[in-house]
Amino acid sequence: MKKIQAHPYKIYRGSDNKIIVFNCENLFFAEVSPLHILILKKMRFFRKFPTDLSLLRYNKKEIDEAFEDLNELGFFTPVKISKKPIFYLKPRIKGFRIVLTEECNLGCTECFVTKHHQSLGTFSREVFNSLVEKTIFYGKKERITYHFFGGEPLIRFDYIKEGVKRINTAVQQGEMIKPIYAITTNLTLLNKEMIEMFKKNDFKVGVSIDGPKEINDKFRIYKGGQGSFKNVKRNYSRLVAAGIDAHVLITPHIKFLDRLVEIFQGIIKCFPMKTITVNTPLHYRTLAWNVPGDKYAKILIELAHIAKKSNITLDSALSPIIASLSNNVKRESPCMFKDKCIMASVNPKGCISFCAQNWHNVLAVNSVKKIKIPVNITSKCEHCQVRYICGGPCPIFQLISGEKIDKQKCKFMYTIIKEIAENIGLFQKT
Repeated sequence: MKKIQAHPYKIYRGSDNKIIVFNCENLFFAEVSPLHILILKKMRFFRKFPTDLSLLRYNKKEIDEAFEDLNELGFFTPVKISKKPIFYLKPRIKGFRIVLTEECNLGCTECFVTKHHQSLGTFSREVFNSLVEKTIFYGKKERITYHFFGGEPLIRFDYIKEGVKRINTAVQQGEMIKPIYAITTNLTLLNKEMIEMFKKNDFKVGVSIDGPKEINDKFRIYKGGQGSFKNVKRNYSRLVAAGIDAHVLITPHIKFLDRLVEIFQGIIKCFPMKTITVNTPLHYRTLAWNVPGDKYAKILIELAHIAKKSNITLDSALSPIIASLSNNVKRESPCMFKDKCIMASVNPKGCISFCAQNWHNVLAVNSVKKIKIPVNITSKCEHCQVRYICGGPCPIFQLISGEKIDKQKCKFMYTIIKEIAENIGLFQKT
């Protein structure tokens, strides 16, 4: 018999006192016997059929039948673990996050760019135009996304106009499929010309807001010290009135994590939208989680309840987990599913990195060849119950921080599976 591993990711006792197994491999809920549970526990680690003394109280026929039950339900997976696991990141790009400039018109107290950069870069016109030309190739067969980012990207609205004009010409000439345009902005610089351009080109506009006025204006302030909330809310209303697809992005501040539910509700009340994004607070350089994972998991579930009740889609660290479970797909790395496209990040120097979170030298490439990123899969990961919905450790986090796993991310993953199982109705289509 081949070596196999059981994947009983979480085991619960239901309200009727029956044992329930939640299996992330196949999103299958099955009522099982204590013998099933015992076999699953014995086979969590790589081994052949269990034969230890704890099974002596069952006869061979019972054990064989239970084993076959579990095998048919897909609770066992053939195991083949290489000594030096490698992630293969394919430069099959689905979009470009273009950091037009690291400069900003605001003086936000917690800005990760201004706090960590001694000098702030901006694309030169020559480099930007060259980048646009190079990206057209990627949209020839597949629809890609251009995501304009900063700093504050509207500082270089002239670049956005020029880029969109060239891309639209490429579409008209049959050089590429019509792309998706998106931008993340603080919205304070919005004017009539920008609104018209966003409308004409079907831009998806993400607006960064930290909370209701009292919280937002503690952090997102102009360089003179005054808050930005009033101006942002007014400009957001202008986008909505023009029929532009606008939504809010929240990056929770650790000081206000206990008030995140309140913040979330306040923003939904003030800003109409179809989608809302809650970013996971990460350390700027290492990408380590800056929030207690177990606590954050429970908060996101609560936000998911509120979003569903308000008929709004929540995009968060919860989203790829739900996608993995609902589509019965293993996550082979933390940033993507196996054999899927990825988002590239481009810095103001025009350098491309295959990491959507930030630009990193270790992921930078100059060609379309495959790149191999070595990842230290620890024994904890090999035997982890949630490995294939987590995707494993981030290679950039490992290389930069020197750590093998992000403990807070691990806590989040373990807790979120339990929360999903206990709130399964929240994620079922109605």
